[in-house]
Amino acid sequence: MKRSRPALWLGAFTGFYRPGVEEIRALDPVSKFLYAGRSVILVISAQAAIAAGLLAAADRRFDPIDFALVLAGFVAAHLLSNLSNDYFGYVRGHDTPDSPRMRYTVHPLASGVIEPRALVTGVAILAALGLGILAYFVLERGGLAVAFAAAGIALLLLYDAAPVPLKSIGLGERAARGLNAATVLLIYAVIAPLIAWGRLTPFAVLVAFALPRAARAVALMARPRQALAPPGFVGWPLWVHRACLEHNRLFGWLYILGLAAGAAWPEARA
Repeated sequence: MKRSRPALWLGAFTGFYRPGVEEIRALDPVSKFLYAGRSVILVISAQAAIAAGLLAAADRRFDPIDFALVLAGFVAAHLLSNLSNDYFGYVRGHDTPDSPRMRYTVHPLASGVIEPRALVTGVAILAALGLGILAYFVLERGGLAVAFAAAGIALLLLYDAAPVPLKSIGLGERAARGLNAATVLLIYAVIAPLIAWGRLTPFAVLVAFALPRAARAVALMARPRQALAPPGFVGWPLWVHRACLEHNRLFGWLYILGLAAGAAWPEARA
């Protein structure tokens, strides 16, 4: 059954990475760009903006214009980072046919799904959008907005565009696994104190429903990497990453649900 364009656009943000080059080539330009930009991961940036908006609402400081611009800015910055990552990885010869990046999903340039000129045009549009949002917040918030944006732009450039990009400087697989596992555990460890101190309402305990996925992710990080993908697995060789993403998305939505309930009933705070 043929899907509508809005359904295709929404589908780019759900599930996991799609590896089918021919399938993506047949899509409309917007869908093609969304899949090429790995939009499935952009959900976590949208969740961060929504959480910020709900925290502001709980303090009765919510501004709809500020919220809309923060949401658009976070998602645009993340999409810009993904496309920049692919561009520099491709032109520098890092994204080779046997590299993980080329194997787990479609590479927009190497696959020919998007022409280099179209990708650069998309990046320019996203950059212009980001600069417009930045200008608004600089006028509204001053130096704090400048410092926040400068740190983000520096990290973006250092991660991808620097002569020795940060993404090429690894901690090693064992250290990275340990750090990721500690981060997963830490986000649960801070919830109870925040509730006790009145920074969050008891509704925040809804995140406990994500604990089974957290346990699965931590267990995978504690085991040696599999040599082969399980039958039907999408996104190989991103084995641990997929488990962490599935956990993070569920945790994020549950956290947002708790924040929304707390904003509606702020008297529930300790």
